[in-house]
Amino acid sequence: MTYRPDSLPAAFDRSAARHAGRTAILAGATRVSYATLKAQAETVTRALLDRGVRPGDPVALAAARAPETVAAMLGILRAGGIVVPLDPSFAPEQIDAIRADAAPVACALRRADADRLPDPGEAILIDAGLAEAPGRRRPVPRLDPEAPAFLLYTSGTTGRPKGVLLPHRAIHATALADPLLRLGPGDVMLGLAPLSADSATWETFAPLLTGGTLAPCPDAALDTIADTLTGAGVTVANWYAGLHHLMIDHRPEALSGLRLSVAGGDVMSVPHARKLLARYPNLVLVNDFGPTETCTHSLAHRVTPADLDGAIPVGRALATEEALILGDDLSVLPAGETGQLAIAGTGVALGYLNRPDETAARFIPDPRPGRTGTIYLTGDLARRRPDGAHEFLGRADRQVKLNGYRIELDAVEALLRAAPGVADAAVAVVGQGTARAMEGAVIPAAGATLDPGALLDGLAATTPRGMLPRHLRVLDAFPLTAAGKVDRKALFAATAAAPVPPPEARDLPATIAAVFAEVLGLPAFPEGATFFEAGGASLHLIEAHARLEARLGRRFDLTLLFEAPRVADLARRLDTAPVAAPVAAPKTGAGAIAVTGMAVRVPGADTLEAFADLTRSGRSAITRLDPAQMEDRLDRGAPGYVAARGLLDDVAGFDAGYWKMLPAEAAKTDPQARVFLDLCLHALEDAAIDPDRTGARVGVVAGASMSTYLLQNLMHDRAGLDAFTSGY
Repeated sequence: MTYRPDSLPAAFDRSAARHAGRTAILAGATRVSYATLKAQAETVTRALLDRGVRPGDPVALAAARAPETVAAMLGILRAGGIVVPLDPSFAPEQIDAIRADAAPVACALRRADADRLPDPGEAILIDAGLAEAPGRRRPVPRLDPEAPAFLLYTSGTTGRPKGVLLPHRAIHATALADPLLRLGPGDVMLGLAPLSADSATWETFAPLLTGGTLAPCPDAALDTIADTLTGAGVTVANWYAGLHHLMIDHRPEALSGLRLSVAGGDVMSVPHARKLLARYPNLVLVNDFGPTETCTHSLAHRVTPADLDGAIPVGRALATEEALILGDDLSVLPAGETGQLAIAGTGVALGYLNRPDETAARFIPDPRPGRTGTIYLTGDLARRRPDGAHEFLGRADRQVKLNGYRIELDAVEALLRAAPGVADAAVAVVGQGTARAMEGAVIPAAGATLDPGALLDGLAATTPRGMLPRHLRVLDAFPLTAAGKVDRKALFAATAAAPVPPPEARDLPATIAAVFAEVLGLPAFPEGATFFEAGGASLHLIEAHARLEARLGRRFDLTLLFEAPRVADLARRLDTAPVAAPVAAPKTGAGAIAVTGMAVRVPGADTLEAFADLTRSGRSAITRLDPAQMEDRLDRGAPGYVAARGLLDDVAGFDAGYWKMLPAEAAKTDPQARVFLDLCLHALEDAAIDPDRTGARVGVVAGASMSTYLLQNLMHDRAGLDAFTSGY
């Protein structure tokens, strides 16, 4: 089939003409034919045109899933308006923020939702029997497939609503272009996603543009979903992965009528996929990938038993899309190399409303020679396998610095999921200052019993303990957001334990355990564990030492804590250790205290400890080189010329995403400046200062040798400089 983009109203009109008598929407006992749905949509269109709505005007749609809501959506699009979904269940502040940004000229809503939306403005009650204004009927505009159709708001990582403009051609292509996801006249689609979610566009138009039936689900309760699946004879369902897993665990019998089950939005669990395919071997199970900015579906992979021995790939790009793996310099990487996943094709959005800088940073010109068009930088890490399928490796912005390690939280979750007996896993960083730590939660596979300590011990055999969660909770299920994604914020909100009341100082083991628990943010210190096994790092131990000295009223050597990191051992050592002078009470007054953190990066040493060891040992950190490798411009025949230099290791390991830099900007930045940024972060960590939360003034004192990078590498490359600066 040759695909041609079109506007959504034109495509729906063709479908309605072919299937006029078929059921377009099945909501409980209510059936709406294609002919009736088209007539209802035309009524909404006339009401909007009578109120002066013009092509390109945003129109809010504040209603739950219902037949009249779908008619209103089609009516807004037919009038040339941009649909701005407003979920009536949103907090008033969120609704206000979206309306302030989108500035809708009208609001379509149902009577039942009118009281839930503050100040709806120019309101059109879509279930009130709209009357046509007298006079000449206004002409319906002819729409370009490139025109904006939906303005969908996503909070992203900042929590501030951000409007994504999706054109008609993106939604049209997602609904029709790829045979794996294409529906037919006999299909019934489960309408589960909230209207404000990106997946609602596919759930709506995939059936309505192909003669299928949309079956809206009243709510996201598992029993309600099961009743809709069986009562409406649903054949196709689109899920967020977390909700999909819950249905497989609790209501698998309700999935018996499905021919196609598509899950995305999070990592698909291998045990759940195995369980589903074992029960329904003829089911087409698809692991799907696509952000709002590329219209929900960009890559897809049909899951088979051969995929169930490791992480399930997200597959290949759909028929009208392209998936690229890019390096930091935006060059296309070969198969097997990890880079940022970028999407090109008909599904790419027009950009962000009222955010030109963010649009320019994410929606960039295709960097491939001879190519035109726009690609979207997802911010996700991926790798293309030799067979062409892509493996999702996590969000680049879920990278954290903790305990001296740079940690990919998605990679930690993948490690946990791959462990025997684990069906799903989630991790997050909680706490502040020295109490900042990684927490984890796991769901056991069917019939499995998990021991959190044993699970962590097993992973620690191959992964540094400081890169694993401080401790794990075993749960039956994870909390989900309204859209069906794992709600990590709610999952880990309760892990910030209340301070442990200090026991009497004379009970030495209890005092040590209480201090250890306070420093690590634990409700109680695990019996028999070492300080490091419980999630502590050297920085935590220094704080524990200070607190113990203050609590016990005596001084003792910090090295005791390193030599005896278990509570019982440390208590015995302290009982026999010489008693030093009591700790002086801190002076009161207004004098400020300066906290100094240090970091170093020199040839042969990238930590303070390594630098001290290098200095004490007197080892040379100079590297002898082949003269042909030298890049200086000195006279190599001179008597004093020596082919040797001090070299820094891993200079190329700079993480541009962590510093919110564009890859092209990072590629042109002086490597010494990139190292300097990392050093600043290490110094702050050394001082136990979180720059995002501290209210104190922070100063930086640094030293560096002269850099000739600008002169030797950039100034002579005028074309490169012009290309780089042209975006500013």
